[in-house]
Amino acid sequence: MNEVSYYIVTRFNVRIFDGYISKGKNVKPERDRLNENYLLERFDFFEKHTFLSIYNQTCKNFKWIIMFHAETPQLFKDRIEKLQEKLPQMKILYVPEDKNSSDLLTNFLKEDCQSEWIATSRLDNDDEFESSYEKTLQAIKLKDSDFIISFPDGYIYDNKRNIIIKNTKISNNCITLVARKNSDKIHSLALDHSKICDLDSPFEIKTYRDGKGKWIVNIHDLNLANRTKYSFKNMIWSKEFLYKNSSVNVHTTYEYILYIFREVYLATFYMIWNPIIKTAVKIRNRVCKTV
Repeated sequence: MNEVSYYIVTRFNVRIFDGYISKGKNVKPERDRLNENYLLERFDFFEKHTFLSIYNQTCKNFKWIIMFHAETPQLFKDRIEKLQEKLPQMKILYVPEDKNSSDLLTNFLKEDCQSEWIATSRLDNDDEFESSYEKTLQAIKLKDSDFIISFPDGYIYDNKRNIIIKNTKISNNCITLVARKNSDKIHSLALDHSKICDLDSPFEIKTYRDGKGKWIVNIHDLNLANRTKYSFKNMIWSKEFLYKNSSVNVHTTYEYILYIFREVYLATFYMIWNPIIKTAVKIRNRVCKTV
């Protein structure tokens, strides 16, 4: 029996906050997770980016659990079945409206896992893992207690502008929780990844760097919260990297030069714009205090 069972866990279109997509925000029609137009666009993106990144993992010793709303239209259930034929590691959970997706995932893992430890890597349905993510992850040794593994180095890809930039963040979207099977929290979707570095967080964090960006967070029109911060420091200038990257449409010297011009323009614009916004906010706060 293996000491650790490895899983990737993804929520596709399940309800998260009692019927809301985002806490305290209602669902706009174009972001309704059962809306056919939303699903068509998200499935296309998922197949071209997220699915391919997992299909191309150099290590295949994992299961990928994807959770869908039980009322997902049959058209999309058929599409996911075709993807399963290409990638048998995919396991689908259909979550009824009245069920908690996190609890359902916990029950599945406890029944499915035959190891003492469970490692669950969080992946949103529009993001990507670098091809050696699982291989690198599975080479990391266990600790005596539950802990979080974070690969801080990754990339942000702005699909609208066709720009990819470096990003370093310990509390990124793609953390992994390694926990004993009998622990209270056994999967990474039970955590708020943005708060894992808080002083009151119960988990130790192990960061790992090998010179490669291990994940890509994609920015596009249907994002709820992700934003891009451009600066000269996080821009990528390597022609070799841009030519090899499947997302960035750069294949010739002419396209490379245009890409560099866009980078310089955006970095310059935000270098000027950001201080103006910060100053405006400070002035507004002072005015509000004096009123």
